[in-house]
Amino acid sequence: MARFEKFDQELAQGRVFALRLLRFFLYASSVLVLALLPGIAGFYLLAGLPLEVACLSALSILGGLGPVAEGGGAALAWFSAFYGLFADTLFLLAVGILLSPLIHRVLHRWHLTE
Repeated sequence: MARFEKFDQELAQGRVFALRLLRFFLYASSVLVLALLPGIAGFYLLAGLPLEVACLSALSILGGLGPVAEGGGAALAWFSAFYGLFADTLFLLAVGILLSPLIHRVLHRWHLTE
């Protein structure tokens, strides 16, 4: 996976760090895209929503707004609840992936000053 510099090495140069940030942004984005797929499939199959509305509902839950579609019965309500928990967990994972190079750089810089 991604390699950070060791504690006894110098800080990565600006270009190397910028490419690392881009790589971790792509990792986090792929986690979020993968988190959307079960939501889109669930709203499409359980509620019989058109693909556009299913995508909008999954994006809304991932964004913390809640489902757009109403009705659908108990199965859709249970799916929305569990998908919301799943999406929140993967959103936090993506934020952690995105912030890890920045946190590592700050900690590495503190270590070098000692």
